[in-house]
Amino acid sequence: MVVVISVSILAVILTYFSSCSKYYRQLLFITAFFLVTILQVIHYDYGTDYMGYFTDHMFYSRNWKELLYLRQIGHGAFKDMGWVLIARLFPGKYGFFLLVGIVSIIQNYIYYKLIKDYVIRKDRWKAMAIYLFTTNLYVINFSGIRQGFAVALCVWAILLASKDKLWFAVAITLLATGIHVSALVFLPFLFLSKLDLKRGRLYAVTFFVVAMALYLSSTLLGGIYAKIMGFFPLLSRNYGHYIKTMSSTGEPLGFGFLLNSVMYIIIIYFIYKKFEEFTKEQRIFLLLIGVSFWLIPFSTHISGIISRLSTYFTVFEIVAVPLVYSKIRNNVVRMGVGIIFAFMMMFSYYKFFFVNQWSSESYATFKTIFSAILE
Repeated sequence: MVVVISVSILAVILTYFSSCSKYYRQLLFITAFFLVTILQVIHYDYGTDYMGYFTDHMFYSRNWKELLYLRQIGHGAFKDMGWVLIARLFPGKYGFFLLVGIVSIIQNYIYYKLIKDYVIRKDRWKAMAIYLFTTNLYVINFSGIRQGFAVALCVWAILLASKDKLWFAVAITLLATGIHVSALVFLPFLFLSKLDLKRGRLYAVTFFVVAMALYLSSTLLGGIYAKIMGFFPLLSRNYGHYIKTMSSTGEPLGFGFLLNSVMYIIIIYFIYKKFEEFTKEQRIFLLLIGVSFWLIPFSTHISGIISRLSTYFTVFEIVAVPLVYSKIRNNVVRMGVGIIFAFMMMFSYYKFFFVNQWSSESYATFKTIFSAILE
């Protein structure tokens, strides 16, 4: 815990100084990403799911007849066969360490390129802070290895789609779906790159009206949820039991929700008022953030596990939040929005490490693969 927090703080500081330095800008920024990447490469038995992945990996070296039988009887290690195929290229304990290392490098390189190419230099430290201190991004990827990789691949896919490489982007998203079937929900959004994207007011009003309908009608939520699970039977078959076991308590939305909604409201406002000022890629990022706002009531009223699906969209806060924040002209409003967003992000980070029992225990002690190698 102390190691991860310390390295994350150091990485943000290095990124901040990279925006100020005349001679070491690129070196400092690369060093920041190198530190957070190497930490993921060498981690071991850190987080709730790591050892589950490790145990499952030992099955993947068996012959195909056994593998297909285990899948047929519903063994949990074989939900997503794309991951099984990749894992078979890295047999045994050391193969697993190598696989996690390669996944970590690819994943962090994608986020490095995202921040480098789409966030102006003076705001990169803010983007880095969002990446490192939003708990369902960098930190959760120590544990949720497959979905973390799938989310990163979807980020790469949308960047390719925005550069008119749609079918390559579709292929990457299908690869991500093979690794974690939840990535399938992202596939339709690749086609945003083919839309005109000039009707900001229409998009903003749609986001607002649909959001209000979802927040106010549990019947509508249930109907949409049933349609989605029917349209994507793979999601229902592989993850329906998680939705049931993590079903929502149905508690009303509170003050914390209102504070978390401030940035969403600001983003929808800028979609309404100044959408034409943004580039094509920036418009896509803002629209994807709007979609994540729709998913909140599903996780609140149906199942908390749905919040994991929203990661495919909230990940774009890394670039969207610094972008929108920089365009707030009123100093008081800008400061207030910044304080609220930073407070809620760090409060969630604090709860993750120190309050929530499921995460605070499994993320308490940072271990490395060297402890396993030297056993």
